[in-house]
Amino acid sequence: MARKKRDPFEAEIEYEIVSKTEMKRDMDKLQKLGEELVMLPIDQLDKFELDETVLDAITLAQKLKGKHEAFRRQLQFIGKALRMLNPTDIEATLDKINSKRSQSSAEFYVLENTRDTLVAEGISAINELMQEYPHLDRQKLRSWVRTAQKDAEKGIPSKAGKELFRYLREELE
Repeated sequence: MARKKRDPFEAEIEYEIVSKTEMKRDMDKLQKLGEELVMLPIDQLDKFELDETVLDAITLAQKLKGKHEAFRRQLQFIGKALRMLNPTDIEATLDKINSKRSQSSAEFYVLENTRDTLVAEGISAINELMQEYPHLDRQKLRSWVRTAQKDAEKGIPSKAGKELFRYLREELE
């Protein structure tokens, strides 16, 4: 933790003493932030307020992923460049992106489980789903479920299961 020390000659000025360990900890934190930025696709980097130097460094690091030592040095450079920016804004934007990603994957698993339940249970699951979502097309559901069940019995990948998933995703979102 930083201590404040008063200058004996100027009583109004306070200096903040930062230990070398604390500076290293802060640098590691910025490097990890930079590494998270490197792992993002380029189209999502536009959501951040980054200057050209940092963006160029990130794109170069994305190209250097296979080269271990060069990648590590590039991450150090990105961490150094991030010192000039406000890391709290970058962290806030990164948190938003991560929460959206986790929310969309959770929705994906719910739809996947719904599809699997429909295929496993058949008509009874369709009836329950129709009670909850009456706007769905019962005929389409029954057709896809029947075809997916036949494909499952044969042990082949089901095109009907994929179509059922797409339909559920479009209609339930």
